[in-house]
Amino acid sequence: MSSEGPTFYQSPSLDPKDNESWTQARIRLDTVKFVHTNLHKNDRQPYTVSELADHQTSAESWGTGRAVARIPRVRGGGTHHSGQGGFGNMCRGGRMFAPAETWRCWHRRVNTTQKRCAICSAPTASALPVLVMSKGHHELYGSWCKAASLKSNYNLPMHKMLSTDLSRILKSPEIQRALRAPLKKTHRRVLKKKPLKNLRITLKLNPYPKTMCRNTILQQAKNHKILMDKAAAALEAKSDEKGIQGKKPVVGNKKKKAVGDKKLKKPVVGKKAAGTKKPAA
Repeated sequence: MSSEGPTFYQSPSLDPKDNESWTQARIRLDTVKFVHTNLHKNDRQPYTVSELADHQTSAESWGTGRAVARIPRVRGGGTHHSGQGGFGNMCRGGRMFAPAETWRCWHRRVNTTQKRCAICSAPTASALPVLVMSKGHHELYGSWCKAASLKSNYNLPMHKMLSTDLSRILKSPEIQRALRAPLKKTHRRVLKKKPLKNLRITLKLNPYPKTMCRNTILQQAKNHKILMDKAAAALEAKSDEKGIQGKKPVVGNKKKKAVGDKKLKKPVVGKKAAGTKKPAA
């Protein structure tokens, strides 16, 4: 049976003269499996482990500083179990983690209607009138129109569908006539943005802030130009008042002398040249 959902089967048509309504009951495989599984649990016997399992030794942890785990260890000597871990579920010979207890929910309760539906589905699935009648299944549970004779206020489950051919039903003219025309136009959702955070949406609602912002920028640029002009005029006026103190005004254009252009000394001629000589020592 598939786990995706309940499976329905339509029982094969039997003799039209046969008035046994249970042969036309729904075959619910999921209900049969559910009822069988839960009723089978009622035969279980509670079991558990001993409460003293692996707690009959004087195990104690060695503590830290010995480069071993801090699991309790069995005391004593002369045996292989000595020094081994105990009490833990990960230890050899240790206790079991979360053992089964006698007070757990061993049995399951199944609704009476579910059990009756499963009983009706089981013989219907056989689809063998001889086999079904040999088991004594007659008008035990009545029909979906007539109440059961041996059960109080019980009727067979009514069919949800008389025909299980969904494709033929959906394509029938009666259904197609009642359906509306398909919507071929797609409506796309638009993300709503906040005007306080999105400038484009803000200008769409109120375009004046754009003009106001532009005027503010132009006014700031104009004010900045005026300040720069005033500062330049003040600096020029100040320089005119002070003038250049300690220096004469330069008149005309004087050419600078080259570095290599020096006056050459005239050679000494006559007595001056002899007088300049030093006496020999």
